[in-house]
Amino acid sequence: MHDHGLGINTPIYPSVTFGVSDPGKPAEYFANGIPEGKYLYGRFGHPNYADLRERLSLIEGGEDALLFGSGIAATFTLFFAMLAVGDHIVVSSRIYGGTRGQLAMLADKLHLKVSVVDILDMNAVRKACTKNTKLLFVEAQSNPEVVFADIPKLASICHTEKRKILLVVDNTFTILVVRPLALGADVVMHSLTKYVNGRSDAMGGALIGKKELLQSIAHPGTGEASLIGALLHPPVAQEMAERLYQIEDRVREAGVRAKYLAERFRARGLSVHYPTSCPMKHRHFGDDRESCYGGVFSVHFPSVEEGVRFVDLACAEMLDDPMLGKYPLSTPMVSLGSAHTYVWCATEAYVQSTVTKWKSLPFSRVPFGSVRIAVGYAGDRTLMLNGFDKVLYELGYFRSKAH
Repeated sequence: MHDHGLGINTPIYPSVTFGVSDPGKPAEYFANGIPEGKYLYGRFGHPNYADLRERLSLIEGGEDALLFGSGIAATFTLFFAMLAVGDHIVVSSRIYGGTRGQLAMLADKLHLKVSVVDILDMNAVRKACTKNTKLLFVEAQSNPEVVFADIPKLASICHTEKRKILLVVDNTFTILVVRPLALGADVVMHSLTKYVNGRSDAMGGALIGKKELLQSIAHPGTGEASLIGALLHPPVAQEMAERLYQIEDRVREAGVRAKYLAERFRARGLSVHYPTSCPMKHRHFGDDRESCYGGVFSVHFPSVEEGVRFVDLACAEMLDDPMLGKYPLSTPMVSLGSAHTYVWCATEAYVQSTVTKWKSLPFSRVPFGSVRIAVGYAGDRTLMLNGFDKVLYELGYFRSKAH
């Protein structure tokens, strides 16, 4: 624990190498692992790493966590640790474009047998999973279609007498909204770049789950995480750990805004992908008006041109906030979980997985004309909602101007 007599905030420990009590300790660490609270070299861990690791484990209800320089580094390390040449895996057809591309690469290089399934079709999932399947990878809430996976049902398929399949859930979109480990998942993955960091100014990734599994991946001599070496830098880990004190407020506010905004888009006759309820228990937020199901939703416009026009108008609209001054209603950027609202033509998820030098996998095609809206948590809520009303009016989705 940090000594608050030295200051309320945990300090940054910028060292990449650490002293040992006697010359025999390094050999002992490489043979048996590094004990809790001890350090040797930055690639194996550091004090700020340990602080953030503990806090993330508490949030997700896991025994331990591993931290990486990005979310994609976290998934790569897990896949590389758990899979061997020729293994069979089952993957949701509705996942992030970068993960699609990474899986295509690994399938090619490791000659993996990959079954891509509609995660909402339990019969298809059940049929794809066999006694030889090593891993099932899904997103708690899909990107960019924004639908919940039924984690308890997936866990019941993965964990039987005949099947021992590792259920891995990307919970980046829904941290605090659902808790996959309590619902039966084995490993939770996060892109810390998003809601954990909260300001689009640093990158990171995490794996959270059982201590025995994660420590085997983190072992200094034989662990894949140590040998890949994509560890989170001390200043970034320290900053993210301190920002976790505000994460509940940030996630709730972004989610409530997204829910209200999705309702307004639906009321104008647009095809909106945003859940109106959560099918799972073990949620952080309740079912009252201020509950939320994540801060991201997608809108399917009739054509690519209409989607692009919406993005252009939403980014040109300026808000004059009494506290924050003038700033754009939204910006055309990837990512999410920030103070600002990001809009993006979501077909990049499909393009990103097909424009590779490896054979593409049969993931779901994102409809052309789809726009993903990652709602920010800062600024006057009413101003933001009215700003999007104005954009929809200019697109012809209002009969009369919003007031």
